[in-house]
Amino acid sequence: MWKIKLKKRRGDMDIGNLFLTFLLIIFALALTPTVGDAVATAIGGNITGAAADLLELVPLVWVFIVIGIGAAAVVSMFEDM
Repeated sequence: MWKIKLKKRRGDMDIGNLFLTFLLIIFALALTPTVGDAVATAIGGNITGAAADLLELVPLVWVFIVIGIGAAAVVSMFEDM
């Protein structure tokens, strides 16, 4: 019958995406100690040399991925405006 078209106005935000991104970041940060413990367990085992050095960087890469998720969400929200 009648269709109501809602125009996206400047300044409107999609709260669902913002909430989902927030939950994803909280979940990933909650898993950070688990990642650190897994790395410490692996290094304490039989890994030596360059493999151990690279394995020590896994928590840092994990945190960069979490920061990247947040940054990508912010960029995608603001490019739609």
